[in-house]
Amino acid sequence: MREVDRVPQLTTGWESKADALSPEQGFLLSRIDGYTPWSTLRSIAGLPTEQVDRCIEDWVRDGLIQW
Repeated sequence: MREVDRVPQLTTGWESKADALSPEQGFLLSRIDGYTPWSTLRSIAGLPTEQVDRCIEDWVRDGLIQW
């Protein structure tokens, strides 16, 4: 499986960690439903791919989402 085919999902308690998101980041986070793969999130987010990747990687590190 390619890395971008993995499917992120929100973690328990993610809400308490998401208070400082920009509107664009909030939209991206709202698309994380446990079914949509990373590759699709890249295409529907309305953000540059690099920014989507950075958000996903940061959110995994910060505990907002998991694989």
